[in-house]
Amino acid sequence: MTAPTGFQELRGGDYAFEGEVRWLPWPAHDEMNGIDSIFFAQSTDGGFNWSPPIKVNQTPTNIPAGDQQAFTAGVQVAANGTVGVSYYDLRDDTSAPGLPTNYWLVRCSANCASSGSWANETHVGGPFDLEQAADARGYFVGDYEGLTTNGNVFQPFFGMAVDRATNPSDAFFATVP
Repeated sequence: MTAPTGFQELRGGDYAFEGEVRWLPWPAHDEMNGIDSIFFAQSTDGGFNWSPPIKVNQTPTNIPAGDQQAFTAGVQVAANGTVGVSYYDLRDDTSAPGLPTNYWLVRCSANCASSGSWANETHVGGPFDLEQAADARGYFVGDYEGLTTNGNVFQPFFGMAVDRATNPSDAFFATVP
């Protein structure tokens, strides 16, 4: 699979496809503003050509840059063609101890190569304190995240930190109509 221009790294399983259409989200760091965001591109020819990358996470931009971070994207397509992208973000962070983190799902039902088409953000899980996650050269809630569908219902599977000392993280499953 040929990745979009400028794309640096692709982990297996982070894209969805149907026929010749490919949907690809990925986390990327914007050097200009220091913010990690979830970007998205799509291909309608089996991955030979890609739409220009667009930001799809809906993390508010009127909060401090450090709290706008979004990471760990998943993607899936529902039976009706709606594309869903899941991700974590830090929008609820404050100066209080801890690092409140939430898990989100944003959807697009048409023209997904346009950033204006992404809306209908749904809070899926959290907040949880990411600082309670295991330390694996950074906070780590687990390798086991994914997004699937059942008909037109999205079903994210994700980790959330619990207590670093006794149970660093647990896995959760949700349904999002």
